[in-house]
Amino acid sequence: MAEGKKTFIFYSDWINMIQEMPDKDAGELLKHILSYVNDKNPQTDNLLVKMAFGHMKPMIKEDLKKWEEIREKRKKAGYKGGKANAKQMLSDAKQVQAVNVNVNDNVNVNANKENKAFSFKKSLIDLGVEEPQLSDWLKVRKAKRLTDSETAFNGFIKKCDESQMSINEIVKICAQNSWGGFDVEWMNNNQYGKQNNQNRRKQVIELLSQTDEWKDM
Repeated sequence: MAEGKKTFIFYSDWINMIQEMPDKDAGELLKHILSYVNDKNPQTDNLLVKMAFGHMKPMIKEDLKKWEEIREKRKKAGYKGGKANAKQMLSDAKQVQAVNVNVNDNVNVNANKENKAFSFKKSLIDLGVEEPQLSDWLKVRKAKRLTDSETAFNGFIKKCDESQMSINEIVKICAQNSWGGFDVEWMNNNQYGKQNNQNRRKQVIELLSQTDEWKDM
């Protein structure tokens, strides 16, 4: 019998042959079968046992062959399964590593973003805006529930560029007039704008008064 095999098939239809044998011969046949399946290579001179076992032996050998084939298939399947499990474990490990890398990258990116968080106030200070008008203007913006975002800052600077005044002066005017933002048109409709226009007219008149063309008019 094959190594590791502890059982064999004893067919029920063998009873038709065994029950016709004397008990002594039937007992000897049973011992002969057990010796064979345990690899003891039994020998007998009993003709009845030889005949009966001769009928059983091919069936026992065929069952043993089938068992060997099944065991080999299971062995190969186990080997493939082991390799598949190993590959799966390796794949899982790589995925875990990738997740860890992504988490670390995200943490680092978020940390960098926090470190580089935009400051509306600091950006204006960097452009030369002075206290206390800056704090006063920021209070106005807060009261109006305006967002001090980078987008809002860029929009404000763009409007300032349309004017000939400094950003520091514009912030002061915005604080004085409780403006949350700035637009050049507001200056024209404002008393400051009117006063500024009057000053410009005076400058033009003074310039013209110094020319011969003005004297001829």
